[in-house]
Amino acid sequence: MVEERMILTQVGYEKLANELTNLQVELREVIEELGDTHDDEGVGDSAQYSLATERERLQERVDYLKHVINTAEVVDRAPTDTVSVGNRITVEDSEGEVFSFDLISQAEIINGRRGVSNESPVGRAMLGHKVGDKIKAETPDGVVKYVIREIEEIPDN
Repeated sequence: MVEERMILTQVGYEKLANELTNLQVELREVIEELGDTHDDEGVGDSAQYSLATERERLQERVDYLKHVINTAEVVDRAPTDTVSVGNRITVEDSEGEVFSFDLISQAEIINGRRGVSNESPVGRAMLGHKVGDKIKAETPDGVVKYVIREIEEIPDN
């Protein structure tokens, strides 16, 4: 089975890499503290359990971030002739309302960045389209229709 690469913006990649570094430090501290509580007979089982639970949580997140980072395809400069991950897309809906959103990966959204995932129905429907194209996507709230008005790179912030 071929593993699908996750597409990340440069900003998203850097945020995930920084989080990984910080969590690895935190994980080492928790492991050290857990070892200290093992040696200290005055520490109760609930403290050890709490630290062990925290170690598991941190290890799971570290493993996930390593996987994402190691399999990521980083988009430095997204093309602006067709919609792709790393674009800010301006659309007009069926009522004439115009708005913009950033098309980013699910990993970046999970990490707290605002935008539309390339794996969502709207994100999938947008990929590969050009300015002026009409798209339709089936969402949990029903069918949405947009006309793509502008495609640009997501500005660095």
